[in-house]
Order: sequence, then structure tokens, then C-alpha cells
Amino acid sequence: MRDDFGREAKVSSSFLRYEIAFRYAEPSPITGFLGGLLLESESLDHIRKGEAVRHLKFPNRKTNS
Repeated sequence: MRDDFGREAKVSSSFLRYEIAFRYAEPSPITGFLGGLLLESESLDHIRKGEAVRHLKFPNRKTNS
């Protein structure tokens, strides 16, 4: 298998959890801010393969393709 840069690569998989939270900010006539969504927090965490089955909402199994 070759990666996008043409280098030899070993096929593997990773399980990650991406969480993002927004909050609504009210318009402010003082600052002129029109209001809208603001990014409150963001995280990307690794999930160990042994724990993945508890987190995944779909079947995960090795295929012979």
C-alpha cells in the first residue's frame, strides 16, 4: 500500500472521538456584533480498540476484502 505521498505504508485503523460544542451569542448593539454561533469547545480523543465496541453505533468487524 502507498500513501498519498507515494511512500510505502502499512494499513491500520484508528478509533477517534471528535466532540464540538457551540453556544449562541446574543446580538450586541454596543459592539455591533450581530449574534450567532460561537465555538465553545472542541476535542479529539483516541479510543482504544478494546473500548471501541462500547462507543461505536454501527457493527465493526474485519472483512476479507
